[in-house]
Amino acid sequence: MSDIKKIKEEFLNKLQGDLSLSEVNQIKSDLFGKNGIISLEFKKIGQIQESERKKFASDLNEIKNILQNQIDFKINKIEELEINEKLNKEKVDVTLPSRPYLKGKIHPVSQTIDEISSIFSEIGFSVEEGPDVENEYNNFTALNTPDNHPARDMHDTFYLDEAKELLLRTHTSPVQIRTMLSEKPPYKIIAPGRTYRCDSDQTHTPMFHQLEGLYGLRKAFHLPISRVFIPIS
Repeated sequence: MSDIKKIKEEFLNKLQGDLSLSEVNQIKSDLFGKNGIISLEFKKIGQIQESERKKFASDLNEIKNILQNQIDFKINKIEELEINEKLNKEKVDVTLPSRPYLKGKIHPVSQTIDEISSIFSEIGFSVEEGPDVENEYNNFTALNTPDNHPARDMHDTFYLDEAKELLLRTHTSPVQIRTMLSEKPPYKIIAPGRTYRCDSDQTHTPMFHQLEGLYGLRKAFHLPISRVFIPIS
């Protein structure tokens, strides 16, 4: 019997015994560790005559797989026995109180918007919302923003197409435009929501919150309408 076959028989016999998990892991280390028996045998392949090298490598791989499978089987069996033994011994005391858990809290920005909305609702204002992705007309032109205004520059605004027709709204004012285009005076609305600008430093973030109000009792668009702007974050 060759040395590698003796190794196989020796360790298969060891694995048949009543072993603990630590003992099986030690066998695994003895065989496949950095200086393990099987690992050292693989290092000998280059020293074997070429005519015998292929058979030796094939036999060694086969023995390695057999031992590895047996070790894995043994480990799984030991772990299964430990779990079953633990389940048989342990009991659940149904009289114990439930574990405490922490409830989540509303985000400070959401809480602020809710509080402001509640205050304005009590004096007759409705809450209006609009899309975060806006068109250029609602965001700039309808608000009389000149073509050469710095806010229209790409370094200030997130444009979504080359024609600069779609963008992430830079304020919540487009909600006011949408309201005036779809409804008739009088207007009593507030428009909270996320807005976006190309700012990123210690005092600015690319996304922040605003809340604007529109109060108009006039019956013609060209007459004055009161607007208020409140930064949230």
